[in-house]
Amino acid sequence: MPDLSHLFDQWHLSHRLAALRSMGTKAKLDLINTMSNDHIRILEEYFQDSVIVDKLNYDIVKNVSFPVGLDRISGLLSNVEGFANLAISRNASHVYISFWR
Repeated sequence: MPDLSHLFDQWHLSHRLAALRSMGTKAKLDLINTMSNDHIRILEEYFQDSVIVDKLNYDIVKNVSFPVGLDRISGLLSNVEGFANLAISRNASHVYISFWR
């Protein structure tokens, strides 16, 4: 994966210098988020096993809106995880929910 070698270099450098540890953490997160299906296939061939990579959510705020008369909002709200706070508002036609960490 030569197109991601700069991220491996940053990670390797962060292990040598303690002052750059946060750069290493960021490099690992960036590596996970930039991996494509081709990269995953290369890893599967290398490890000879299936590899699953879940993308990380960096968002601090997530906004959800839906019509007032919607019966099944559980499907919209079931994929909102990791947000401890929320605020709800509405107008005549829509409900707006803002989640934040």
